[in-house]
Amino acid sequence: MIAVSHLTKTFGGLVAVQDVSFEVGNGEIFAFLGPNGAGKTTTVSILTTILKPTSGRLEIEGLGVVKNAREIRKKFGIVFQDTSLVSELTAYENMDIYGSLYRVPRKVRAGRIKGLLNLFELWERRDDQVMRFSGGMRRRLEIARCLLHSPKIIFLDEPTLRLDPQTRHQLWAQVRKLNQEERVTVFLTTRTDRHVVARAVPPRRYGRFSRLGSQRASGTHKAALKGRMLSEAVKPPAPLGRWSTRSMARHPGVSKATVQRVWSINDIKPHRTRIFKLSCDEQFEAKFWDVIGVYLNPYLSGKVISQVAPRHRHNEWLKFLKKLDSEIAADLSIHLIVDNYSTHKHQKVRRWLQRHPRFHLHFTPTSASWMNMVERFFRDLSQQAILPGSFGSVAELVDAINRYLSQHNLEPKRYVWHADGQAVLDKIRRAWEATTNPSNY
Repeated sequence: MIAVSHLTKTFGGLVAVQDVSFEVGNGEIFAFLGPNGAGKTTTVSILTTILKPTSGRLEIEGLGVVKNAREIRKKFGIVFQDTSLVSELTAYENMDIYGSLYRVPRKVRAGRIKGLLNLFELWERRDDQVMRFSGGMRRRLEIARCLLHSPKIIFLDEPTLRLDPQTRHQLWAQVRKLNQEERVTVFLTTRTDRHVVARAVPPRRYGRFSRLGSQRASGTHKAALKGRMLSEAVKPPAPLGRWSTRSMARHPGVSKATVQRVWSINDIKPHRTRIFKLSCDEQFEAKFWDVIGVYLNPYLSGKVISQVAPRHRHNEWLKFLKKLDSEIAADLSIHLIVDNYSTHKHQKVRRWLQRHPRFHLHFTPTSASWMNMVERFFRDLSQQAILPGSFGSVAELVDAINRYLSQHNLEPKRYVWHADGQAVLDKIRRAWEATTNPSNY
C-alpha cells in the first residue's frame, strides 16, 4: 500500500528527515511515534504531496508520489493537527461541502454522510453548528469528513492532540471500528498512544530525525525553525505576494498553529501592508527645521479657529486668512504651516500676503505633510466626532464638527513637537539608503 525507501528532507542546511524507510500494508493501522519535531508531520506532508522530498523513493499503491501527485490525492483523506472545519456551519453542511469539492454525486453523498455520522455517533447532532461541538466531537467529525470520498488511506496527524484521556480513548475505539468496517488503511502520527494501534513504529526503527537525542539538540532544531519563520516572513517565494500561515507552515514543514504562535509572539503580520512615501524635496532638511521650529515652543494657547467650507479653492483660503486677521490681536505675528497645495500659492493669495506682512507661511516638504501637527488634530476630530457618528446630511456632519470644536476650545490643547529632530532626520536617511540600495531587491 505505502512504500518509503531512504526518504530524506532538508530545509536549507537543516536536515528534518534523514534516510527513512518503512512499508505499510493494506488495511493496516500504522503509527509513527516520536516527540514534537521528530519529523512525523514532515513525513506525512511528503506522503500527501504537500511537500516534495529532497531524495528517496515513495510509492502509494505502486504509484510514485512525486510524479503522480494528482492521482495520489484521490486515494487518501487527511486530518491535520489543526482543525479545518467551518465553525459557523453545521456538521452536515461541513460534510456536504467537502463531498461536493471531491465531486461525490449528490445521492451518493447523502448516503455516505448519514452512514459516517452514524459511525462516529454524530448523526443526532448533524444540524448543530460546529462551534457548539466539544474538541472530541470536532475531531470525530473531521475523520468522518475525510472518509466521504471513500479513500483507501487516511492520514491522521496527531488526532488526539489536546483531548482529555476519556475522549482520546473513545476516539481510538472509533478509529479501530473504522478500520474494521470501512477496510481503510490508517496512517497516524502520535507521541504516546502506542497501545491503541496494531503496529507502532518509533523513530529509531525507521530512520534518523532531526530532533532525536538530547533536549539540547531539540532546542537547536526549534531555534533554527523559528529563525527561518522570522527571517523569511518578508521574503515570500515567487509568485506569492506574501506568506499565509498555511504556505509558511508547508515551507519548513511545521503546523499552521506553530507559525501563528511564532508570528504572534514577534508581532509579524505579513497580511498587513504599511505604505509610506519618502519626500523627494531638494530643500527637505531646511523646510523640516523651519516647520518643527514653529512647534517647539508655540505661543498661542491651542484654541482652534475654524471654517467649514464645501470646497478648498483660493477664494475659501483668502476668506479664512481674513478671518484670522480679524480675530487675532493686531500686534501678533501669524505663522501658518501649510502644504504645497496650489491653492495656498495662488497669485491673489500672494498679493494679499504682501499687503499683510504679519502673516508668515511655512511650507512642509513635498510628500511630508506628516510633520504638520494639525494632522494630529484632524485624527482626533475623526476618531472622536466623525467615525463614531451617523449623519443623515452634510448639515448634521457640520454640526457635529462644530460641537467638537466648541468642546475642544473649552479646554484647548497645544500640539507641541517633542521628538528629537536630528533623530527623525537620521531615520529618514536610513530609509533612503535602504530603498536606494540595489542589494535590498
